[in-house]
Amino acid sequence: MDFSQALSNLIQNSLEAMENSRRKELILRTRVQGRQVLVTIQDTGCGIPEEAKPRLFEPSFTTKGGRHAGLGLFVARRLLAPYGASFHYSSKEGETVFEVSFPVQGLTSL
Repeated sequence: MDFSQALSNLIQNSLEAMENSRRKELILRTRVQGRQVLVTIQDTGCGIPEEAKPRLFEPSFTTKGGRHAGLGLFVARRLLAPYGASFHYSSKEGETVFEVSFPVQGLTSL
């Protein structure tokens, strides 16, 4: 449940970011790199404003206005923390990429 809820939150954020975009493209990738499983979610949305980046994972912080609770990233990070997940992102107008990496015990590189 933790994984599906967290990934659902990340995908929902991407979909919401693309609401007003002319081009709507969501790309979801998974791959193994060394002893890490990487999940990447990329969208063609509005991007994350520079001033918002330091607060992205705070509870109730949103850049989308009153109809959004601002809990998506906060909850995703909290749900995946027990699994050793780390979050990385890059963003500019027209492209945001979130990558979540998980260490995997006993995994051999492919």
